Amino acid sequence: MQHQPSSIARGHARPYVLATILMGVPVLALLAVPVYSHKDPVIAGLPMFYWWSFLWIALISVGTGLSFRIIEGSKRRDLEGGRS
Repeated sequence: MQHQPSSIARGHARPYVLATILMGVPVLALLAVPVYSHKDPVIAGLPMFYWWSFLWIALISVGTGLSFRIIEGSKRRDLEGGRS
């Protein structure tokens, strides 16, 4: 029984690195609390703390969707033999 190397082991790590960055940036942005723990600027009556948090909810959703498409596209190309 031969062992099939994963796509990462074959040197196709770029999509996974990109997906990791897309998923990691929001975590780092939300962990930097001193950056956004202010009242000003106020947007639509919401202090910065709240609108910054709501903004990242939307951005995390976009990043998660893009990461999914990147990884699934990479897997599909590997299965179709698009990478050699």
